[in-house]
Amino acid sequence: MEALPPRNKKELQSLLGKINFLRRFISNSTGKIQPFSSLLKLKQEQTFKWEEQHHQAFQEIKDYLSNPPVLSPPKRGRPLKLYVSASEVSIGSLLVQDNKEGKEQAVYYLSRTLTEVERRYSAIERLCLALYFTAVKLRHYMLPHTIYIIAKTDLIKYMLTRPMLRGRIGKWTLALTEFTLRYVPQKAVKGQAVADFLADHPGEEIENMDSLDIANANLLTRAHVCLNNPIYPIHLKPWKLYFDGSKTDKASGAGIVLEEPLGIRHCYSFQLDFQCTNNRAEYEALIIGLEILVELGIQSVEILGDSMLVLKQVAGEYKCLSPSLAVYLIAARNLLPEFREATWEHIPREENFAANELAQVASGIQMPEDCI
Repeated sequence: MEALPPRNKKELQSLLGKINFLRRFISNSTGKIQPFSSLLKLKQEQTFKWEEQHHQAFQEIKDYLSNPPVLSPPKRGRPLKLYVSASEVSIGSLLVQDNKEGKEQAVYYLSRTLTEVERRYSAIERLCLALYFTAVKLRHYMLPHTIYIIAKTDLIKYMLTRPMLRGRIGKWTLALTEFTLRYVPQKAVKGQAVADFLADHPGEEIENMDSLDIANANLLTRAHVCLNNPIYPIHLKPWKLYFDGSKTDKASGAGIVLEEPLGIRHCYSFQLDFQCTNNRAEYEALIIGLEILVELGIQSVEILGDSMLVLKQVAGEYKCLSPSLAVYLIAARNLLPEFREATWEHIPREENFAANELAQVASGIQMPEDCI
């Protein structure tokens, strides 16, 4: 590749503009042009001095573009893999997909320099920022596919188990709710594109997740569920899950009714030992019910409730605009793949009477004697 080194700041700006146009094809393009940043900051009266570090970076870019990686468009029906990495000064990502031979092929490279504020983020927060940045930039690629996040740390677990979803983590988590994301530990490297990416983005070692302040924070704190009476699953017809939540000034409660295909009902009432809104109580009831069914090994479920908001958000018909509800929405959606078949239906409150009464009793509402 024939190209002469720039002789002044204007020629350098022109060169970097051309490189920026090709950034999609360059792994860690931000890191590769980092040595030129000092020259771009020169004032008009200062001398443009091309030194060895600049020549070396210039030569590396020339060598890289002489044999660029071949990018392939994503194929429908196949999952995508997303490698994310972050250093103290930049973040980067690589979107790949396995071809018919099972080899990974690059789809898109992304990278950018961190701002002064972002450089003060913790190492794992910079990784979360890389994931959010990629999701915003490559939304049209990622939405139709299941995305496997490959990193040294489980970013999804970190973001979902924060004690309070607020600030930048809450913003990022809310933005990611529309994607289907799965975490895969970074182990083997199959393709040369991935190997090059990891070499360009060595990243940082992150402490064990167990030592982070979020390790012992339970997403859904509640008493342990004991099923005294054995329940025998029948797979011919779907089980029915009725759920409801209730909130008073004193407490919050969740009511659940599980109905077997033969019509036998099992009722549960939970008092939530933390303050929450009525919508959060509704989500708690739904998630507890789904978890019980998963433990029982049920494969088919029909979800019934009188909360239009919760059911429409789970179905993807309503957007979740509340950061406090986003974590519940993700938790509920992550449980649905455990079932072979899952359907949901909004029903009037009077048809959800049993779950409603159980939730109200748990929240401390005194029921009339004729209702007991």
